[in-house]
Amino acid sequence: MNSTTSVQQTSLTDLPPEILGEIFNAYVTTPSESFLWEEGTVTSTPTGDSPMILGQICSYWRYVVLGMPSLWASICVEYPTPDHIELIRMWLDRAGSCPLDLVLHDWMDSGNRGCSEGTEAILGMFIETSRSWRSIDFVIELRHGSILDSLEWGACPALESASVCARFWDRTVLGSFWAKIHQSPVLRQVNWYRMFKDRLPSHAPWAQLQQIKTSSALSDEDVVFILQACPELASLDIYYTNSTPPPSPTLIIHDQLNTLILHLISDSTPLFNYVSFPSLRTFHITNEGGFVPRVGETVGEPIEAFLRRSQCILTDLEILDFDYNLDFLQHLLYVPATRNLDHFDLSSVRQDCDAIAKHPAKCVRDAACTMENEEFIQPRKSQVLEVVDLECPGDKCGFTSWRPSLSWPFGDDGMTAFQSHLAQLHLDD
Repeated sequence: MNSTTSVQQTSLTDLPPEILGEIFNAYVTTPSESFLWEEGTVTSTPTGDSPMILGQICSYWRYVVLGMPSLWASICVEYPTPDHIELIRMWLDRAGSCPLDLVLHDWMDSGNRGCSEGTEAILGMFIETSRSWRSIDFVIELRHGSILDSLEWGACPALESASVCARFWDRTVLGSFWAKIHQSPVLRQVNWYRMFKDRLPSHAPWAQLQQIKTSSALSDEDVVFILQACPELASLDIYYTNSTPPPSPTLIIHDQLNTLILHLISDSTPLFNYVSFPSLRTFHITNEGGFVPRVGETVGEPIEAFLRRSQCILTDLEILDFDYNLDFLQHLLYVPATRNLDHFDLSSVRQDCDAIAKHPAKCVRDAACTMENEEFIQPRKSQVLEVVDLECPGDKCGFTSWRPSLSWPFGDDGMTAFQSHLAQLHLDD
């Protein structure tokens, strides 16, 4: 037994640096099970891994860790404080010239916590390394944005992904900052939050963008412009409000779009009358305006026609906050596009049934079949669901929680109207 243990210990310490380095690299790039939400955290990834821990095991591991700049090329700073400044400086030095993935999140009333000094200093250091930026994700609450002026034109030639939310920054300064970011010849992903509320940015590199996310409300004209200007667009995540009349009766076919996430703030969707996305695989639609009457006619019918026209095969479908409007749902559940789903999310329909809440299914009918099980169709007591909002749309960055009631009337068979509807889908087959 002692001999075996000795061999194992010797083989571990004698691993060549390149093999041990590969193991270390997998450690800091594999998501952890939980995020570190402590006050003031610095990690190598947004999910909590850090090469600091590896370097504390033994002198040999520390030697390998310090000799691998790639281990230090990812930095996540959550709730920055002045105490982080020297640590980040050391971290950036160890990263050398590696492409950098930087996350800086300073929200939750940072001014009252006295974190502005740390945020400004760290942001300044990040800007100094802009020529090595590969991705940036900034959520910051500085009361002034003058530090952004230090970013030079053409200073981030390797930037591929940019997400910037700044509640209190001067919009002129922030607009100039985005204009400099948009100069990157390899920029592919952007999250503008609500920066461009009045009009789309004229300086955006539309032809090269593949993923666009914004919390500003876009009209039909805006969406049509994006579809026509971005031939490589694969993912579109927007707040949508309809415009009348439609900008063009011409059918728009976009072959690359595979992910469409719409937050509806109007009760009709004329856009779907003249678009076709044959490659669409992920479709999420959220009712942000609380619309119930006539959504089957004004939203459901156009979407059904769109899905049939596109002849796409969805693998991921989310229909959120449409309550129990069966007229709307049946437009989406009877089309061929939804017959082979891997993910089917109706959690925000607020039905008192665990089988509905984020129930992954090979198809809609599997979900209906599951609900035939007696475990799910018995009436239950009212439950309370707490929802934590990690998004930062608009001018409200931080966490918002609310507790909607999940109690709904049950029929004589112990099922809600919605459960009966899904069950009938299964029985019809």
